[in-house]
Amino acid sequence: IKYECYHALLFGIAPHYLPYTWWVSRAGQEMYNWGGASPGSRGCACGEADTCAGGQPFCNCQMNDFTWREDSGWLSDKTSLPVSQIRVGDTGSVGEESFFTLGQFLCEGSG
Repeated sequence: IKYECYHALLFGIAPHYLPYTWWVSRAGQEMYNWGGASPGSRGCACGEADTCAGGQPFCNCQMNDFTWREDSGWLSDKTSLPVSQIRVGDTGSVGEESFFTLGQFLCEGSG
């Protein structure tokens, strides 16, 4: 899954960081872990590796600046897949844009 953002947040601002955008699991559960992040977490791979742009706590898109940024990686928790919906917020003001890419799909294993 890939989220590309321009002045658009995945999560709100401190202190609560409420989710503005999420995906929905096959069981209908709101999921806040983005590509490469641990299942059940809130954030992106860069947040877990402490490498997000500008030292942001969760994702590169938390910079909320006028620069195109990206958060991407694999969703691998088979108990949550497939993604049934993507809910997008924080794109209602002038200058806020985002794009999602969902795919390439890779299925491995048995059962």
